[in-house]
Amino acid sequence: MAAKYVITSTKQIKPSVLKQLKGRVGARGPVGARGPVGTSGVDGANGAPGPAGPVGPAGPTGPTGANGTSVAYYYVKDASVVINSTAAVPSATQVAQFATPSAGAFLITATLDVKASLLGAGFPKITCRLYDGSGFDEREFAASLHAAGTAEGTLSFTLLSTGPTTVNVKCNHDAGSVATAETFKAIATPIPAVTTSFLP
Repeated sequence: MAAKYVITSTKQIKPSVLKQLKGRVGARGPVGARGPVGTSGVDGANGAPGPAGPVGPAGPTGPTGANGTSVAYYYVKDASVVINSTAAVPSATQVAQFATPSAGAFLITATLDVKASLLGAGFPKITCRLYDGSGFDEREFAASLHAAGTAEGTLSFTLLSTGPTTVNVKCNHDAGSVATAETFKAIATPIPAVTTSFLP
């Protein structure tokens, strides 16, 4: 009569029989839970520059510029002139003279180098005037000498003149000093005419 035994260990089975035993594949287990997100990867290297884009279309033509002024007129007198007038108004010793070449308004800018000498200490003074018969610009050079000597300076003038006209430079000095006018330079720049219109 057959008997029933409970096998609790593979050691209870004959090795030759154990080799012949094969189990069947079990059912697929459930899907596991989603794992955590991994760390970000390192940035990749920059790509090579792309090719140059096509040339864009030409822009529109800009507005017409304003009319320019003509070339300025330049006058130079590089010579020493003794200033021998001590009159109250600088109108006797003429240092330089030039003419504006055409009709119209001119802005005249000029410089005049001057020297004043004394045999002792004192305050020599030279006064010069740039004028065109209707207007003038007057400038003064004053120095302080503690002993005999010579003081030098430059006078600068600005005058609005209407041509054609003659522009003069005349000077005087105080008594007791010896004064000279040296290099004179002037630029006459034409000023464009301005047209004014009124709305109806």
